[in-house]
Amino acid sequence: MRPRRIALAYDDTLQSCPGVAPTHDDIRSTVADVARALESRGHEVVWMPVTSPRSVHAALARLGPDVVFNMVEGLDGDSQAEAEVARELERAGAAFTGCQAGAIELGLDKARSKEFLAGWGLPVPRGRVMDAQGPAEGLRFPQIVKCLPADA
Repeated sequence: MRPRRIALAYDDTLQSCPGVAPTHDDIRSTVADVARALESRGHEVVWMPVTSPRSVHAALARLGPDVVFNMVEGLDGDSQAEAEVARELERAGAAFTGCQAGAIELGLDKARSKEFLAGWGLPVPRGRVMDAQGPAEGLRFPQIVKCLPADA
């Protein structure tokens, strides 16, 4: 296999705001580990810090990668940006690792994911979407709770 020019895409706030969240240092370390692994196999790694979904096109034009190793799991704490970045990579026609934007959006929406899986006849646990202000009658333990950000 010939060496490739691989862009490592990651949330730029991980570099500009280290330690803001406990996971930032772990993610930065993982990005560096991926870079070392790719370089040890003879690939040229270029760093692609992503500041916004709109920044993807300019970065691709500037870096000219063969493929993007997409490690963006959100931007500045916004998990929805993960899908937006993947969508911009798709629009640009870039080859990239990870899921397509639609799959990421589905995975982030637990209620929609459940409907999708049930629609294919797969068993899914009982559940419901609740408003924080709504009644909680009829709930039994154990439970799994997926909270949404206040602005969602």
